[in-house]
Amino acid sequence: MPLTIDHPRASSLEFVPALGTLDRAECEALLKRNVVGRLAFAHQDRVNIVPDHFVYDEGWIYGRTAPEGKLVHILRNRRVAFEVDEPQGMFGWQTVVGQRPM
Repeated sequence: MPLTIDHPRASSLEFVPALGTLDRAECEALLKRNVVGRLAFAHQDRVNIVPDHFVYDEGWIYGRTAPEGKLVHILRNRRVAFEVDEPQGMFGWQTVVGQRPM
């Protein structure tokens, strides 16, 4: 049986996600507007994703964390990614993902 969506905006383009790439200036602007991101790192054969407060300034992301916990795991395995999302609706958001150069 096919699924029918009975919603006034169901045929609207609002429900169709569009994929694209942000340029550097757009990424920096998004980072400057936000203060919470996510750190992703590997630990004991699994990926951990944790929220982290941050500040972006002149090309650098500065995070704040206690000297134990996730910081210990990150220092042992420097394969780390950082992500910030900025939602603007159900199918509208921008995301910046960065990783540490190997």
